[in-house]
Order: sequence, then C-alpha cells, then structure tokens
Amino acid sequence: MKFLFAFLLTQWGPDIRLTNDPNSSRLPINNQRAIFVSGDTLHIVWEENRDGNWEIYYKRSLDAGNTWSQDTRLTNDPNLSMEPSISGFGSNIHLVWLDTRDGNWEIYYKNSSNGGNSWSIDKRLTNNPSYSYSPCISVSSSNIYIVWVDERDGNAEIYYKKSNDGGNTWGNDLRLTNNPNTSTNPSIWSYGSNIHVVWQDNRDGNWEIYYKRSNDGGNTWSSDLRLTSNPYNSLYPSIYGFSSNIYIVWVDDRDGNYEIYYKKSNDGGNTWGNDLRLTNNPQESFYPCIFVSGLNVHVTWTDSRDGNKEIYYKNSIDGGNTWGQDIRLTDNPNTSQNSFLFASGTKVHIIWTDDRDGNWEIYYKKNPSGNEIEENEFKNNEDFAFRKNILWKNLNFETFLYDIEGRIFKKIEKEQILKNLPSNIYFVKYKSKVFKLIKF
Repeated sequence: MKFLFAFLLTQWGPDIRLTNDPNSSRLPINNQRAIFVSGDTLHIVWEENRDGNWEIYYKRSLDAGNTWSQDTRLTNDPNLSMEPSISGFGSNIHLVWLDTRDGNWEIYYKNSSNGGNSWSIDKRLTNNPSYSYSPCISVSSSNIYIVWVDERDGNAEIYYKKSNDGGNTWGNDLRLTNNPNTSTNPSIWSYGSNIHVVWQDNRDGNWEIYYKRSNDGGNTWSSDLRLTSNPYNSLYPSIYGFSSNIYIVWVDDRDGNYEIYYKKSNDGGNTWGNDLRLTNNPQESFYPCIFVSGLNVHVTWTDSRDGNKEIYYKNSIDGGNTWGQDIRLTDNPNTSQNSFLFASGTKVHIIWTDDRDGNWEIYYKKNPSGNEIEENEFKNNEDFAFRKNILWKNLNFETFLYDIEGRIFKKIEKEQILKNLPSNIYFVKYKSKVFKLIKF
C-alpha cells in the first residue's frame, strides 16, 4: 500500500501558474464549475480585477495542459462580473455568471460554438429587482440547464431555467424550492433529460443537504429530498454522476470539525446510500468538488491540516465503494484553495486559487494516468454493463458513438467513414460477432 501511494503521488505533475497580474485572479467556490475539458482541450474561467473592477476571464489549452493561450477578457462593463460557471459539449462552450451592470445582481450567459475561438454577446437571463447569484450550469448536447440562488421571493430560493437549442432561446424561470428559510449553494448535473440538483438548506433549524431531480428535461420535478440528518451543519454540496449513478460530496461538522462527506445513488436518485466520511483530521476540510468518469470518482478539496490551506485529492476506482488515501497536491506556506477538477481520457486536471505570489493567481496541475480506461471486446448478445468511462449496452448489432460521460453521441447503422470527431468519443463496432471499442 505504501508503494501504491507513492506511485500515485508521483503521477501528478508540477504546479503551473496560469495567470500573472498584480491584481487578484480568483476561482468561485465549489458548487460552480470553473473548468470544462473535451478530449485534450481544456477551458477555464475565473474572475479578475485587473481592469479596476471584477471581470470574467478565460483561457484554454489545446494540448492537455502543456501549453496555454493568452488570457481572454469575456466581459466588459464598469460593474461587477463574478462567479463564473462553465460547461460544454464538444466544441460548444457555455458560460454563466453573476453581473451587476443592471443596478442589481442578475445572471448573464454567453457561449462559443468554435471551442473558444470567438464568443457570443452577453445575454441577460434573469430580470427582477432582487438578487440572483451563485449560478451553476450543466450541458447535455444542445440542452443547457442552469440553477442559481434568487431572493425575489423575500428569501433565498433555488431557481432553474433551460435552453433546448444550444443557448439561442431560453425558457421561463422556475422556482425549485419553497420554504421561509434559506436555500443556497446549488450544484447541478445532467444526463440527457435527467437533471439532478443539490443545495444546502436551513429549513430544519440547521444546514442540511437537499436534493431534487427531473426526468423530463426540467418540465416536472420531484419533491425536495433531505439527504443529511444530524444536528450539526452540512454545507457546500457538489454533485456529479455517470448515467444512473449519482454522487455527492459536502462539508459536515458533525465530528466537531469540518470534514468531507460523500454519498451516492445507484438508481438515478430514487434511493441513497449511507453518509461516508472521506477525511479524518482535527483541522478543517472545506469546499469539496467531485467529478465522475465511469467507475472513477475523483474528489478535491481545501484542507488546513498542514497549518495553512492546501489542495488535497482522493479517488475511488470502483464507483465509490472503496477509496484511496488523501493526497496533498500543493505545498507552499501560503493559501491554496477553491479547487476544481475534470477527468478526460486517462488524464485528471485540477485548477485552484493560490496566493503564494503575493496576490491571488490561478494554478493548474494534472495526472496523465489518473483516470483508468478499459478497452475490451465482448461477444455478441452478452449482458453489457458499465465499464469505466465506456457505456456498454446490448447493441443489437448496431454501432454507437458515446461521449466521455456515456451519452450517445451518434448512431451508426452501417459502416461509415467517420471524420472530425471530438477526441472524447468512443466508437463501439460490431465485426465478426465481436463488439470492439475504438477510442478516438
């Protein structure tokens, strides 16, 4: 076990500083998403005040994080643009954020249809005299789903809206929670028309984690489901999944200090397993972020066990049944916090906010072999099951393309020459009574 731990630790590359400005560059907190990866193309967003006010900035890497583009300023107004959240599908990238240009806090949106080369104009998604903030976005092909916190009802509630045409048009705002207390810090993950949302709620007299879902693209929603139940505080949830397997992490102080907890559902959110404590130290573990790729479950968080805040990481390779050791990813006498991760192919990418340089900057590192992928052959008529990143089904002698999250990208009925496919596409081919996986 000691050898395995040392091996895993050595797979992580060096810290790479992505921003360099005498002002502050910051990532949002854990419930939002500041990184999206498609194949070896990485997209990140952050908030920065180099312009005299807070604006949204963007940069990308086309070679799995080896080299990076220049910083691109995505917003330009004399007020505040903050709390960015990014997601996408292939080369279609979608961004939401909080903006105060209208005299109050509203949610804004823009997108890129060419992998970040150019961006659409800013589009205002909310319009009310109260505060709208903490947006979180999830994308399934051309379906874009967002949640945020809204105070138009006199208290903080969770709201939702969607676009079914890649962000061209948007539906109405839909209120997801309804209680006289505070519902805040929402996190969203979607799989086709299945949408899963978690948030923290104090309707019970203390902070608890709540959950609800929609199986029809957000037209109808389940009742609120309380996922935690203890007299202490459960905070800052983060959700992700793979098909019907849904995973959440959060911060909990039931042990006398803040620790990272985890639980999962294997049936699309119908039932949930027990709470599992992932960290165990006398200091605070905070702001967890989760990403799931097949049976690989990756978690990163901010931890103060070393006397200052550092970035830690742990993972599971069996769908969250067992977990590896905590791995410290940063080591400097200053503060490293607010980390986000994304796995694509065999690589795991992490970004975070760091003040080792005397001001807040964005840093990055990766593990080139931290996400296991299996390539297998199966005889026809086998009972196919989930295997790592790849969604296997009873294919009935047809050929399918899937994306990295197991979503059907394209159905091929006959042999075809396939060109210009995204690099995170998996090709399942039937030949000579054997289904074979080919990874692009």
